[in-house]
Amino acid sequence: VCGHSTDEFWSEYAVFSVGDDRIIDAAFKAWCRDNGIGFKALIGSYKGQTESSFIARRSNLLAIAEGNWLKGQESVLLLSMPKNMGGGQFYRNAALLYLEDGREEPVGRFIEAGRDKAMKQDGWTYDPASGKYWICE
Repeated sequence: VCGHSTDEFWSEYAVFSVGDDRIIDAAFKAWCRDNGIGFKALIGSYKGQTESSFIARRSNLLAIAEGNWLKGQESVLLLSMPKNMGGGQFYRNAALLYLEDGREEPVGRFIEAGRDKAMKQDGWTYDPASGKYWICE
């Protein structure tokens, strides 16, 4: 079975930080496990500030917010279901969800990129498990 044939692949996601503190990150991971919420730990950077971040299904975002895990965060990166670019390549539409007023601002396509290209961007996401970088363009 190809990875793109899984339910996980065909879901919408949210990328966010819970405060970039090891103790808070560990507590968030335990809370997710206790509440049956799947997640993956990532590393993100925006305008030179690197921090720990997470990706989870968008359908779990309300529970995460109600658990007060997003307090102090300005926004969350929302990722659409994948769109086929052809040749086995996919992208996701990306938008920032501003937590103060619920406004969504499209920020382009979330695509895989090489490290060199990612480092030249204002923002990037790194998945340590796969060694892949992702950017919005």
